[in-house]
Amino acid sequence: MPNKIGSDDLKTLAMAWLRFQKQLDLVCTEDPVRSADVLGTDSSIQCRKMIEVETKISISDLKADLRKHGKHERLVKAEDYKGSEGADHSPLPTQFYFLVPANIKDKAFDVIVETYPHAGLMVAKNLHNMGEGRIMVTEYLEVVRKAPTLHKRLISKHVKGGIAARMSSELCSLRLDKFRQRWNNAPTQGENDGSDNRTEVLPVEQVADGQGIGSSSGKD
Repeated sequence: MPNKIGSDDLKTLAMAWLRFQKQLDLVCTEDPVRSADVLGTDSSIQCRKMIEVETKISISDLKADLRKHGKHERLVKAEDYKGSEGADHSPLPTQFYFLVPANIKDKAFDVIVETYPHAGLMVAKNLHNMGEGRIMVTEYLEVVRKAPTLHKRLISKHVKGGIAARMSSELCSLRLDKFRQRWNNAPTQGENDGSDNRTEVLPVEQVADGQGIGSSSGKD
């Protein structure tokens, strides 16, 4: 049975698009400042670009985003919205996109034109034809409706700091998961006395290949 696309799949594509296609060097998911699914900006002091991507897997989910208290009202009035850092800076994105699976593309387009005129639309496509080798994100993500520019002010330093902190947290979590898997799968030596006698840790690439549990260390 084919895999069904999920929110995490869409977030991964959005991150890759922001980093590799839009060349933004600060990219994270679940941004703590804006509660954005995916958010990307540039680390330069004079940065005037920040793109937010909200992922939706159904039309009902897309329509429900309008119920987020005040979010879209602020985006509509982004040019005049003033944050805590003064009139020269803004905590709001310069562009806002929805990203949906290709099977709801047409219905999503109609909803966005009618309900979210300040938003762009992207769709995920061809995921079952990914194959091997390097992934070119533009082959699997299509911009159907380009998002308008919401404002042209500098991006808030507070928001950029939050993205950087979230990036560090995500990276540490990924490496800790790999670290845990590596040690949990390592062969043990000695008595089962409650101590950790794993003297030889499997190389990370072996863990990634599914080796580990029940594998031999090559020593008596």
